[in-house]
Amino acid sequence: MSPAFSIISPVYNCAQFVSRCYSTLQAQTFEDWEWVVVDDGSTDATAAAVRAVQDPRIRLISYPVNRGRGYARMRALDAARGEWMVVWDIDDLYFPDRLQRIAAARADGYDFCCSYTVVVDNDLRMKGVRGFHPARNGLPRHFVHHTLGCRMEVARRFGYDPAIATGEDATITWLLDAFFRGAFIDDALTIYQEEREASAVKAIATNRAHVAQLTRIYRERLLPLRLHQYCTLRIRWWMIRTSRQTHSKSSWSVAPAATATCSGWAAVESRRRSSVAASASKIARTIRCCPCCRPLLP
Repeated sequence: MSPAFSIISPVYNCAQFVSRCYSTLQAQTFEDWEWVVVDDGSTDATAAAVRAVQDPRIRLISYPVNRGRGYARMRALDAARGEWMVVWDIDDLYFPDRLQRIAAARADGYDFCCSYTVVVDNDLRMKGVRGFHPARNGLPRHFVHHTLGCRMEVARRFGYDPAIATGEDATITWLLDAFFRGAFIDDALTIYQEEREASAVKAIATNRAHVAQLTRIYRERLLPLRLHQYCTLRIRWWMIRTSRQTHSKSSWSVAPAATATCSGWAAVESRRRSSVAASASKIARTIRCCPCCRPLLP
């Protein structure tokens, strides 16, 4: 019998996070899942760490050459047997009710589900909360990719470009709300450890990948973008890339949740502000329950 959820984790040199990630899965209040781990050519002991976890719900796919996250995610989708795909990046943390909340959205007939995420630094200190991007410049309402759960056929319809190593998730996050019914949960269900791989080089590569995906969406008419909307978005990402080439990572990391940059974001920022206090206590409880994270607490 197929599981309800296929948990998808592409990994590269992440042996130190395997046990912690599995702990967050074990803590879930919803248990009908399989964990599909794709070892994307790791040179450390990632594959051995996954094999050491004794759970029949775990499936490991491993190959010798690093191909990038787009390829790894597609390999995971090809192998998945669940009715829904749930993104579960191995270096992040997840609140114990996440799968239960996604299961509720599934039972209510939604095609996909996404949520707020708490952003923390490498010491698990809270930096802010990220929510949803409102529809703007021709792009529908979208969200942080690592909060996504969706029907398997939906995931496979949009998929990921196997040629894109980083920033491969833009297309699916931009298009879902234009074609399918989504549950946008105004509560933090995930914890995003933003700074682990943060670098200007990676940020610029991600930005270029986003521009390439935007160009494909415009040329193939996947969204009814007008020329001026396409050009506005291109200019915006060009400006972001330029700033990232000339500033340190601290200048472009996530802003505190209470910062409102323009009137169009007022509603989003209001929800973020009201979510911060609850998320702070929630993240502390989750970290204390995780044996791998507990030593990091003061």
